[in-house]
Amino acid sequence: MKKKIYSLLLIGVLSFNMSSTPVFASGVDTINQQEIASELNGTIITTDELPDNVIPIKFDNIEQAKKYIQLSEQMLSEEKSLNLSENQLESAYDSENNIMDFSNLNITEKDYQAVSPKLSQINDSSSILSTNTGVKTYSKSMNLTASFNIYAKYSYANSKFKSVISVTSTYTGLTIGNSWTQDTYSSSITSSGKKLNVTVYGHFDHYIIIDTTLTQISSTKKQYSASWDY
Repeated sequence: MKKKIYSLLLIGVLSFNMSSTPVFASGVDTINQQEIASELNGTIITTDELPDNVIPIKFDNIEQAKKYIQLSEQMLSEEKSLNLSENQLESAYDSENNIMDFSNLNITEKDYQAVSPKLSQINDSSSILSTNTGVKTYSKSMNLTASFNIYAKYSYANSKFKSVISVTSTYTGLTIGNSWTQDTYSSSITSSGKKLNVTVYGHFDHYIIIDTTLTQISSTKKQYSASWDY
């Protein structure tokens, strides 16, 4: 099911990228645009400024958008992600303009679901003297088409973590209505080198369309943590 809806949206995105300017990017009264952006505490952007693989969400009015954003922020704080069915996603997707039209969807808390993360390890075979490097990964499915990932690169020796080289995070797949930006991270090695702990800090941006106006809204700060045993 997941592969089917992902393939459907991917085909739509690729077709959209090869087509002409979408309808929602057409001209509209500048004052009205500014009013919409102001009401949403956002910034007007063009389709060229839309991050790759982000599908913006369309609403009929500001009230709908505000209700969705407020609920989305609340669910995000509870570690829950939007989990619409394949049929809902297919019916909401407008392939001509590459948007998700949520105007006729009554999204509630029941449409959000907590998903358990998957932890894994990849060890790099290269070595310098007695020190090797590896990568620990954390992956959390956010919905049918996107995942949040943390990558912690580290060095190890004598069956212990030695140091943290870097920590990065990504929001991958076809992301519906938002994107992730990592601002910084923290890390520590505890339990006498047997445990690696990391936290990434950043924020999600929402991408909303109302009356042909594409608006970017920065959300509250968010952090994700992961720990691995050696």
